[in-house]
Amino acid sequence: MYDYIYQAVLSTKYFSIFFFSLFFPTETVMPIVGYAASGHSVSFVGAVVAATIGSTLWSIIIYTIARQFSTQAVYRAIDKYGRVAGLRRNKVERAGKWFDRNAKVALFFGRFVPGLRTAILIPAGLRRTPWGIFLVCTIAGNIIDAVLLGYAGYTIKSNYQDLASQLADFSNVIVIVLILAGLLWFLRSRRQN
Repeated sequence: MYDYIYQAVLSTKYFSIFFFSLFFPTETVMPIVGYAASGHSVSFVGAVVAATIGSTLWSIIIYTIARQFSTQAVYRAIDKYGRVAGLRRNKVERAGKWFDRNAKVALFFGRFVPGLRTAILIPAGLRRTPWGIFLVCTIAGNIIDAVLLGYAGYTIKSNYQDLASQLADFSNVIVIVLILAGLLWFLRSRRQN
């Protein structure tokens, strides 16, 4: 898979980055794209723009679908077809509870958590989050996500074989930072109450 993405990026450049970012998680795509940028096959900035457009378009599609239907209809569809997109009802319900506590934080930070990236879009649509808030939080999160993951691939350069272990370490750091941020937010909200 990684070699296929890399070869596609080398041949069709930004179209491939857009396409893969539309249909695959950025943690799969952007490190490979960053590696390609380190060899000057693509511009790093151009790659981030193409990836941001692709992942934002995916977010808009999911948000719009959820916004157009009732909660029951969306959950029925998730129960029936959710596994195709890696969604389960319990994951979406948990994302909804997090979203209800702080919509902007959930939309923004949800971009960095594998498995939550798509799930958080559904409560945003179901609760009819205003378009402006949805787009600002989603685009900002997508840009940062693309830059961080692309940079991880960019720094690998000649150590292409080490990409998987580097990504695992990078993912762990992101998860730890998010857990700490969540803990701080929780403690602060308890103190205010």
